[in-house]
Amino acid sequence: PVASWVAGYGPSPTSAGACCTVPGGAGAAPVNRPLRDDARSPALGNRLSDDPHTRAMPAPETRLVFRHPRGRRGVLERLVTDPVARVLHRLARRHLAQGRPPMVIFAFDHIGHHVNLEGLYERSELEAFLAWLTAAGVDLRDGVVLDIGANIGNHSLFFAPHCARVVAYEPNPRTFQVLCLNAQLAPNIECRNKALSDRAGRARLSLDPENVGSASLGTAVGGIDAGGTLVDLVALDDEPDLGPVRVVKMDIEGHEWRALQGASTLLARHQPIVLFEQHPRDFVDGRSPVIELLRSQGYRRFATVAKQPRVNVAGALGRWVLTPLARLLVGESVTVHLRERIEPGFYFFLVALPDWVGD
Repeated sequence: PVASWVAGYGPSPTSAGACCTVPGGAGAAPVNRPLRDDARSPALGNRLSDDPHTRAMPAPETRLVFRHPRGRRGVLERLVTDPVARVLHRLARRHLAQGRPPMVIFAFDHIGHHVNLEGLYERSELEAFLAWLTAAGVDLRDGVVLDIGANIGNHSLFFAPHCARVVAYEPNPRTFQVLCLNAQLAPNIECRNKALSDRAGRARLSLDPENVGSASLGTAVGGIDAGGTLVDLVALDDEPDLGPVRVVKMDIEGHEWRALQGASTLLARHQPIVLFEQHPRDFVDGRSPVIELLRSQGYRRFATVAKQPRVNVAGALGRWVLTPLARLLVGESVTVHLRERIEPGFYFFLVALPDWVGD
């Protein structure tokens, strides 16, 4: 009888005031047992049977048709991914509350990871750089920023609120579509699907699926290398309607020297601040051809923007263990250092300063 009530055959007869006794004499304990319709009082029986919520409902039947086992590995993965997902949700709410642009990113991509975690790729360095320029009396509000190697538009979106116009160059056709979507977040970003070099032509762009931003041009300019995506090359001096250029940011994976060769007139006329990066492979006999070219264009001062402190121990031990421990102990800061000489090494945020920028 109890199973009958659990299966959904109606309300408890005790609550309805109806029960029957176990045969065997007076005083026997009442037992909850469903009364047959013909044993109920006419008033109570009709009321219960007419109520659709108390009618007898058959238990639903299920039938297993497929099972996709994941085993213990799936459980272990969720132990890691579920907390990470919760952290990312909290970070997303914080970034939106702080006014970070909700840009489109590539999944599984290096820059996309940093955007999700920090709200903007290289956010700390960019904020420190802009604060330093402001302290030096540099005003970008009436000027133009060139974002060469714009990728998905991370730096374009950062500079857009602080200048009159951003012209973003990105040769990768697929990445360019994402750049155009992100440019819709700011009314003063213009996107151009071109690669900058020292002359017009065509070349192949080599792609890295794990880091879209590391796409690099082939060495043959004006010709076609094997493999990669075919893109158009232009010289910056041949580009129309740029206006008063105040900042040039370049991240074109080793093609900076050729791009600067094609921008000699612009550099001489506007003397913009130039942001670029250098890898150990970019140095020849202890010198960087890019830095030497900028010196020949009148740039006498160079600065590095980097997080500090930094433990100078090579490899994962220095980068992932000792440096974080040092920053945890003394606190982290982003510093700008003027340098008379740039020693061979990796610099992801180098600045070439024209004479009109103060210290």
